[in-house]
Amino acid sequence: MGARRTMEIAAPPEATQHGRKLTAAEKKEILRLHDLPATVAEISREVGVPIDMVRKVLTETFPVDVNRWPM
Repeated sequence: MGARRTMEIAAPPEATQHGRKLTAAEKKEILRLHDLPATVAEISREVGVPIDMVRKVLTETFPVDVNRWPM
């Protein structure tokens, strides 16, 4: 039996975006769109961030409504 070889796989562009932090302007835009009201998917498309990042911002801002945005 040979030695196990490991190789690094390049992450897709979407995966690297999760590692970055949202700017204050992006958070403000998410909250503005939430007040309109817009769906999480619409907010995600408009701001240009993944849906889970939008859910995280909404969950942190409105902890009472955590069940509206399941993770």
